[in-house]
Amino acid sequence: MENAKYLISLISSVINSKKPENAPPCVDFNKVFAIAKGHRVLELLAAGVDMLDEKPSEPILKELKKAKMHGALRSSFQDDVLNGMLDACAKNNVDILPLKGSVMKELYPHSSLRNMCDLDLLVRKEDLEKAGKLLEDLGLTFEKYGEHDVTYKMEPYVSVELHFLVTDTHASLSSAKYYENIWNIAKPRADIKNHYYLEKNDYYVSLIEHMCKHYRNGGCGIKAFIDIYLYNEKYKDELDREYINRTLDIFGMREFSDHALALAYKWFGGGAGDELSDEMERYVIAGLAFGTTDVYQAASHSRSKKRGESVGKFSYIIKRIFPPYYSMCYGYPKLKRFPFLLPFMWVHRWFYQIFVKKKKVKDTLAYKVSDQKVAMYEDHMKKLGIDNITDGK
Repeated sequence: MENAKYLISLISSVINSKKPENAPPCVDFNKVFAIAKGHRVLELLAAGVDMLDEKPSEPILKELKKAKMHGALRSSFQDDVLNGMLDACAKNNVDILPLKGSVMKELYPHSSLRNMCDLDLLVRKEDLEKAGKLLEDLGLTFEKYGEHDVTYKMEPYVSVELHFLVTDTHASLSSAKYYENIWNIAKPRADIKNHYYLEKNDYYVSLIEHMCKHYRNGGCGIKAFIDIYLYNEKYKDELDREYINRTLDIFGMREFSDHALALAYKWFGGGAGDELSDEMERYVIAGLAFGTTDVYQAASHSRSKKRGESVGKFSYIIKRIFPPYYSMCYGYPKLKRFPFLLPFMWVHRWFYQIFVKKKKVKDTLAYKVSDQKVAMYEDHMKKLGIDNITDGK
């Protein structure tokens, strides 16, 4: 944990504009680098190392310099696509709502320090095809359908998730219902036609909802805690806590929100944390950016058990080989019109997984969920008050 704690101290120095302390003898910079890479915060590590008097080894410095360069390029390309898309939507009367990192990056000391895997943009479902063509006009190409979005890419730096829904299968039922009317919650910008935004309270609620979804599904990474810390620091005098807590109560996430914020301030704001901070710290650091396979499988096992479905390795693998019809419809929209094609789509998916997503196949077969792991997972979720959240589907 010493390596992870030192990484967090470096990040804290960067986002709080304070000079960091040099690494103590027990810290291994190779391991610090590996943790930062797993959590997708290499740009922040590079910025922290730049301020150190005692630098790590030359190979590490070389890799960090590369990460910093790629981060700046990625951020620049993403900004170009975002601005181009906002302009194109205004000209073509397509409503658009930027989500997640594209909003959060403006709160970092420099926007390139907020690594974004994807540019998340929400459009109305009836405008999905039209918006996709606008992305293609900007030089992106279609990659795949998801259950709540369509992905377009421009190699090597830009991936756009064009959302038509805010939530997915692993969201809570209550938040899925709440965000069905997202366009009634969002507000139109006065300066850019067709550009919508979430007001500060609603945006913070969406941060917690998305964070909690990933946390329940295996892990959410250090970056989510940086986000909520920076957001609270920036807007602490403007946020309506009663409104936020009332909405999070509807989602069943208020207790989780309190504990997550306590850990964020322990890491980055000099706070003492709370009774669950150490346990959350271990869970988050071990889970990397989006969780580990074993925790994901424990979460899946727990959900299946609560629904009264079969559990265990055989049942899990069967569900992965033969996903249900509603799930397949997201990746293969034609099934909605031609449901009899389901067996053929399964076969297509098998070949795609075997030849393109080999790691997912390997992870599925390496099912190592034990009753002990499931019990530990369920106990942790219960302590955070999110053990009884009902999934959206």
